[in-house]
Amino acid sequence: MMRISSVEQQAIKQVVTAGETFGYGNMISHLKSAWAKMLRDKYGVVEPEAHSDTAGYPIKMHEDLMNNGCWDETGESYKQKKHELFKTGDVDAPKQIKDADGIVVLNCCRLCGKSEIELDNQEHCEGRS
Repeated sequence: MMRISSVEQQAIKQVVTAGETFGYGNMISHLKSAWAKMLRDKYGVVEPEAHSDTAGYPIKMHEDLMNNGCWDETGESYKQKKHELFKTGDVDAPKQIKDADGIVVLNCCRLCGKSEIELDNQEHCEGRS
């Protein structure tokens, strides 16, 4: 008899739900890529060897999809869409992000309008919607 913890049981249910929602093959490819990345980072296994018996996504593609929500093989779209924060002295900076002396005290992106907690941890900016 094989027993697993209730935590692992819940994790399996979550994986199955993700597979049903987003496609089993897609989720399997991401898991294989995450595993290949771990093999590369932890043990120095090069990517082709890490994928020798799998059909996972390339690690860079997997990381971009996971972290940015998109994949651009050329990388051009990532270069073009970074948050541009207002700085002290910018005449077009909203007064709501400046203190009484005109110093910018709150981070705010001039491209998408997001500020402080709304800003991504990454530099990727979607622009105004």
